[in-house]
Amino acid sequence: MRSYVRKSSNTPPVTSYQVLPILDDFTALTSPYYILVRNKARPNAAYQCQTPPKSSNADDFVQQVKTQGANGYKIYGFGPQNTILYCKDTSLSSTFEYVTTPFANFSADFEPQVNELGAKGYRYSRIIYFAPVFVPLYCKDSSLPDVKYSYKVIQQPDALEDFPQQLNEQGQEGFLYLGTTQFYYEEYSVQIYMDLNKYQCVDSETDYSY
Repeated sequence: MRSYVRKSSNTPPVTSYQVLPILDDFTALTSPYYILVRNKARPNAAYQCQTPPKSSNADDFVQQVKTQGANGYKIYGFGPQNTILYCKDTSLSSTFEYVTTPFANFSADFEPQVNELGAKGYRYSRIIYFAPVFVPLYCKDSSLPDVKYSYKVIQQPDALEDFPQQLNEQGQEGFLYLGTTQFYYEEYSVQIYMDLNKYQCVDSETDYSY
């Protein structure tokens, strides 16, 4: 069971509460709050967060992410005042290897790309934009060398009110929502889901007792 709280973005998340990972990065730019989650099945979990300045270009950003990952920090999106939010679960000894790939022009090209990396143990993280470059990030947990991931990409409903229905339908089929993005030559947004049926995706973001 998990409990949720809302906290001002003027301060980083506090001990024992984890930032809810399924958040649109742009939400943090306009909203004065974080959404934090406490996993009651892991009472000893504690989180330490950093908010270094956002890099000015994609190459420096990728290097920053790699350095933070090697020190046990995962990227959670944008922080306040043009920073990047990284958090570390101090109850675990994990480090994280981040890789990036060229951004696909079409969602049909992206799906096999993300699945190829998933089969190698890389979990889709997010896509961050550095004009004019999109940077897709994938993360491998050093403590889970045998974990694999499978994904599917589907078109987002045109009507906002249909979005929760689609989320629930996918959830009932065993698919975990990871985020929404858009591709260069497509006029619609697509949703990225992790297939929890094909592989046993047990990690700190998909399992309550990890």
